[in-house]
Amino acid sequence: MFIKIEGNEAHFFGTPADFNGISRAIRKCKLGATIRLPLEKNQAGFTSVNIACTSGVGSIGRRNPDVFIMYPERLRNLLSPCFAMPSETQPGSVFLISRSQIDFLLPLEDGSLDVVLHLGPT
Repeated sequence: MFIKIEGNEAHFFGTPADFNGISRAIRKCKLGATIRLPLEKNQAGFTSVNIACTSGVGSIGRRNPDVFIMYPERLRNLLSPCFAMPSETQPGSVFLISRSQIDFLLPLEDGSLDVVLHLGPT
């Protein structure tokens, strides 16, 4: 998986297995903990995605050299399915995870990045 930031969007490029790994990390992350998911070595700039569960507000953003997904514990079971996908999802498929379009994401801080998932071959 690799990530590119353009404006207010974080573009995640990966396979269904990559996105299911993020979904699993969101489900399993304990309150106050952080799970670090390394990115491809050739990715310029970003080295990992850090998944963190908080008791307060959440945010999706970048803190070089990492991208972070920080979410309030109450969103765990709502956010996790946004990244989950069947292995037979067609390469070339694109999915948007946005505060402006998904009501339960409104607790994320203003300025949080939207996430665009780009499916590549498995």
